[in-house]
Amino acid sequence: MLEITFRDFLKREFEMRTLRNESYSLRSFARDLNLSPGRLSAILNRGAGLSEANARRIAEVLGLSGSEAEYFFTLTMSAHARSARGRIQAKKTLQSLLCTEHGISLRSFSSISDWYHLALLELVQLSGFKNEDKWIANALGLKRSFVRPAIGRLINAGLLTQMGTTLVAVTRSNRVESGISSSSIRRFHSQIIAKAHDSVHRQSLDERYLRSLILAVDRHGMALVREKIDRCLEEIKTISEKSRKERLYCCAIQFFNLSPGENGT
Repeated sequence: MLEITFRDFLKREFEMRTLRNESYSLRSFARDLNLSPGRLSAILNRGAGLSEANARRIAEVLGLSGSEAEYFFTLTMSAHARSARGRIQAKKTLQSLLCTEHGISLRSFSSISDWYHLALLELVQLSGFKNEDKWIANALGLKRSFVRPAIGRLINAGLLTQMGTTLVAVTRSNRVESGISSSSIRRFHSQIIAKAHDSVHRQSLDERYLRSLILAVDRHGMALVREKIDRCLEEIKTISEKSRKERLYCCAIQFFNLSPGENGT
């Protein structure tokens, strides 16, 4: 199994930005990272490294959370620390950072946090699935160039495997938690909410089902609502497990504060 590198981290970030803005270029990315285009190209494609200061600065520019920033920095130092001792120590530190977040390691989720990765895990289970870049890209509304790198990341994370000419999901869990302070998880939920917004304007009523409820509760009520939502999602998952898999849908439930300026007193 291949290990993710800090270059993979940067390439994934660049892919995500081009997905949001088709005119976003490598030159734009270099500008945002405060690097010259030539330097960024050398880092991504020709094995050039990053200094300690630049690794920490880029982690800050990318808005990584504390644990993610440390992971990115350690990934960089494991390959490009100035001394052999520094590289060895970074590799040891890296092992301690590969802890799990609700069953998915920080390394794994950091590399697959864009929505289409988990969608791919479910897509391969469709009765009419075809392991073809064009078919997968059309099914998910992606650029074809995104397909194979995404499959590679899922395989590297141990979540997907190649069996003959087809792909098989290794895990049955594709649920993302929201109780962890992580820029990767925040990004995922933001993308899913954007997809829901799109569905309001682009999908007919027989293709979507949206309901909202505005209510006032206390903290105890909040905990009960969260428990109910968790149980509801588990029940909905069992429906999928028992049904013939013909089309791909997303069930996303948001429960959030509508009056952040109020302290409840």
